[in-house]
Amino acid sequence: MYIETELDSDSTEKLKRIQQQTNQDVAQIIGHALTLYDQQLQPSSHSEETETQSPKKSPLEILQEAGLVGYIKDGDPKLSTNYKTLVHQEIEERHERERQ
Repeated sequence: MYIETELDSDSTEKLKRIQQQTNQDVAQIIGHALTLYDQQLQPSSHSEETETQSPKKSPLEILQEAGLVGYIKDGDPKLSTNYKTLVHQEIEERHERERQ
């Protein structure tokens, strides 16, 4: 869409300052400003979206649900040196049990 407008001196200064700080052209700045303005005008739709979405889970909760935290019951004291092998073995054994 082609838009032609005349800005007052205050808006002109703001636009110049934004261009200098962001290295964006006028179309990019106006597009970003319109996006922000649109979000401000429609707060109810954004709050409804967040209410219907499930609450964000922490990385720990996600790993616990996946069975990856507390998974190895009797840990090897040398786990820091051979953990990859042990974890791989445990995962393979788990998959074998699930297949049966």
